[in-house]
Amino acid sequence: MTKRTAENSPGTGAGSDTTQATESHVTPYPGLLLSIVLSLTFCVLLKPAGAAKEDPESPEYWRDAQRSLAELGDGYLVWETRRTGTWQIWTINLDGTGLQQLTPPEQDREQQCPQISPDGTRVAYLSAPVGSGPSGGGQTPIVAALHLINRDGSGDRVIAANATKYGGWNRAVVWFNDNELAYINGEDLSTYRLNLATGQSTLLFKSQHGQSWLPNTKLDHVVASFNQISMLDGNKQLVTVVPSLGGCQPYPTADGNWVVWNHGCGGPIAKVNLTTRGIKELIQPEPEHSPVVRRHGGYRLIQPGAFRRRSQSRVRGLPQVDGCAQASAVRGD
Repeated sequence: MTKRTAENSPGTGAGSDTTQATESHVTPYPGLLLSIVLSLTFCVLLKPAGAAKEDPESPEYWRDAQRSLAELGDGYLVWETRRTGTWQIWTINLDGTGLQQLTPPEQDREQQCPQISPDGTRVAYLSAPVGSGPSGGGQTPIVAALHLINRDGSGDRVIAANATKYGGWNRAVVWFNDNELAYINGEDLSTYRLNLATGQSTLLFKSQHGQSWLPNTKLDHVVASFNQISMLDGNKQLVTVVPSLGGCQPYPTADGNWVVWNHGCGGPIAKVNLTTRGIKELIQPEPEHSPVVRRHGGYRLIQPGAFRRRSQSRVRGLPQVDGCAQASAVRGD
């Protein structure tokens, strides 16, 4: 299909709203938490030196960036925002149209950690008690309901009654394919593979080293909140801890070859090759697009699958689109 989707997650630092911003940036509205699903990038077209400053809160400010995104094809973003008072999941099309809440309103619950399926048709997310959202839960484990909802907002249902985020931060699932995902059990913090067709959960590995972990799709590495990118022996269900690379919010790419993370508070965004451990910084913080009040950075998922109209090749790591590195964004005010 030619659906392009972006999703999410929050990060760390000062500020109140958690958005999933992509790479150099593209949070057209306050509280944008974008999770990017098909190696999607947000390129902000810089204004000539001396040009009059525009209001970043104005929709017109983002028009050029939205037009660039729309050229990728028919796609959408999802993020968590508390514009209605509590954290809820919202969506917008790549061309800037269709802004609306994706999930059913929940007065006493907060919705977080949206993650789009590889084919772009469904979104997994957590529904948790008020106070456990991006700026409230911190590293405290929570017990939440893991939901699945269709891209158009229909068919919302609970797929796991007891789930949680890794390390308390906003990563909750990893999609293996359109029918299977990994999630963390909210009671024992072990990681399971869930088959959506059968509803069967199978243990992948137990909580280890005082951490809850999410795996990559190859089941040879795991990630946890403060950039713990460690080794996994899937056969022995054994995690071997590797020293932290610093930063937070690591998340594996869909091919299982890379991890993208926020290499510092508010950036830069970096990637690490899981085979060579080579690190490359992709996006540096830009004060013009990341003022102090928004300097929450958590960065996130890159997934292949939907960029077929412009390229027939599968995306590996962080590809380039018109010279802009692909990264998914996470958090902002």
